[in-house]
Amino acid sequence: MAEPLVFDQRNPGGETSDHSAELFQAALESTADGILIVDRHRRVTWYNRTFLELWRIPPVLAQTRNDEALLSFVLDQVVDPESFQAKVGDLYANPDESSFDVLSFIDGRCFERYSLPQFIGGDIVGRVWSFRDITERGQAQEALRRSEERLRQIIDTVPNFIFAKDADGRFILVNRAMAEAYGTTVENLLGKTDADFSRSEQEIQRRRETDLTAIHSGRPLHIPEEPVTRADGQVRWLETVKIPFTFSGTAVPAMLGVSTDITDRRRLEAELLHAQKMDAVGRLAGGIAHDFNNLLTAILGYSDVLMEGIPTGNVLRPEVEEIVKAGQRAAQLTRQLLAFSRRQVWQPRLIDLNNVVGNMERLLRRVIGAKVDFTTRLAADSGRVKADPGQIEQILMNLVVNAQDAMPEGGSLTIETIALGAGEVSEALRRASGPGAFLGLKVIDTGTGISPQVRERIFEPFFTTKESGTGLGLATVYGIVRQMGGEIVVETTEGSGSSFLVILPATQATDGPQGLTIGGTTPSRGPTVLLVEDEEAVRRLARRLLEGAGYRTIEASNAADALAVCETRGDEVQVLVTDLIMPGINGRELADRLHARWPNVRVVFMSGYAAEALGRSFAVDPSIPFLHKPFTRDELVSCVQTALQAFGR
Repeated sequence: MAEPLVFDQRNPGGETSDHSAELFQAALESTADGILIVDRHRRVTWYNRTFLELWRIPPVLAQTRNDEALLSFVLDQVVDPESFQAKVGDLYANPDESSFDVLSFIDGRCFERYSLPQFIGGDIVGRVWSFRDITERGQAQEALRRSEERLRQIIDTVPNFIFAKDADGRFILVNRAMAEAYGTTVENLLGKTDADFSRSEQEIQRRRETDLTAIHSGRPLHIPEEPVTRADGQVRWLETVKIPFTFSGTAVPAMLGVSTDITDRRRLEAELLHAQKMDAVGRLAGGIAHDFNNLLTAILGYSDVLMEGIPTGNVLRPEVEEIVKAGQRAAQLTRQLLAFSRRQVWQPRLIDLNNVVGNMERLLRRVIGAKVDFTTRLAADSGRVKADPGQIEQILMNLVVNAQDAMPEGGSLTIETIALGAGEVSEALRRASGPGAFLGLKVIDTGTGISPQVRERIFEPFFTTKESGTGLGLATVYGIVRQMGGEIVVETTEGSGSSFLVILPATQATDGPQGLTIGGTTPSRGPTVLLVEDEEAVRRLARRLLEGAGYRTIEASNAADALAVCETRGDEVQVLVTDLIMPGINGRELADRLHARWPNVRVVFMSGYAAEALGRSFAVDPSIPFLHKPFTRDELVSCVQTALQAFGR
């Protein structure tokens, strides 16, 4: 490299000093900055080697002392050559101006550029340019910026609330989720405290206490549940961990917090607890109904026996009839209990919707309370549908309870029965049901109504807008209606009430015989029945009814006794009538054991539960006659005769 150009060896006082000039030049050559000095005519008067190295300028070009040539050479290196050149021209046009900026290079380098006027004897004689390579520092700063940006993206992506506070409770770090929970932005939350956003003084005080506890204890603090009231008034529940820390290189205390929104989890836990309670109540109700059905079997059965022995006109007959009516009402109650526990017997028959509504009216009035005005409007001739009365009652109960919940401050509730023509129902229902009329059961309330968003999901299982709801009420209604071959139509306006219309196909069919009527003389010697029942009253009644119908009957109070009896009399038995649920060996297992040794034995199962509700442990062949408790004499004898007529068992 050629020797750099040097100043004229004159000092400001006009004296010449070779030694001082050499020292000055040596000092400038030793600096890490690149230096270029140009006079007022833009002629290069001095530069150091660092300048040439930074700008990668060939020495031969520099020795021309032509600043325009140097400028043209370096323009191809910078990212924004137009701005670079404009800045140079502006400074040369204003000799007394100073400047500082940062230059970015195409190859990634980065320089700081300083420009100052050069004075000699108070006069501006030129301009000094100084360049410092800050590429490594810039890269480090860029890496730091990117690292901070990645960290910010990470904490803003995390759904948890992440925040840090100083000892005065001011937020010094928050993520986006935290800011949104407070109904504001990250920038607006920084430097503020909980008191600037929370409406609840109790919440503010509680959070302040836990902040200080974490800071002063020096240990992480776990808060299982704490409420946060949002700016819109919505309450969310958080699980929070608060961790004390100090800023690096200082003793300034602070606290880092991480919160998880557990609002939905608390709701699901409450729903699960409610479902478990309902399941427990359902099991209890089902158990009570099962035992009560045994008692009702004896009550109604012996009442029938008494009625046969009391002639019409006898003063005792009305008393016995009242016993029968009371027993029938009790049987209806057990059906409702079994429906609640989902162990109800599916017994479709022809029913009048008006009668169902009328029978439930008193119960429904008690359910809805005094604040709701309850009325019924029943069609003069609503016709009949083929359905299970218990399930129609279940539909009514669910819809009425739903309507009551929509009117917390009271209102009006109306139940209607409606006769509908084919043109008033959907085409899909007409295609599925065929020609004919339809009947409607409508529940109308003046409650809060249903929003379009909720309307789309109200029949989904487990969807609910209630704090403690299970989301099964309307889903159950929908399932029952579809099972009956009908449809349900919802009309609602948010804030103006709702109506639920259940549409079922009407039928002109008549009730067939409900069982074989036994009367007159009975055979003196009929088939032998093995009767197995652990409830003594039911067993005695069933034996009396069977023997009255001409069947020879062998009793056993449990399966073990029945097996012992069969060891000596098994060849006599033609029909096994057994309760399904008994201590020890259940009825299904007993039937399997007997059939393995005596394959021609026919079977009749009894239970207060529906066969399909008994579960896998009591799964039975659907072709086997099933006798539902409480039963009448005709039903019992009909099941035995059906079993005898079946082939193979």
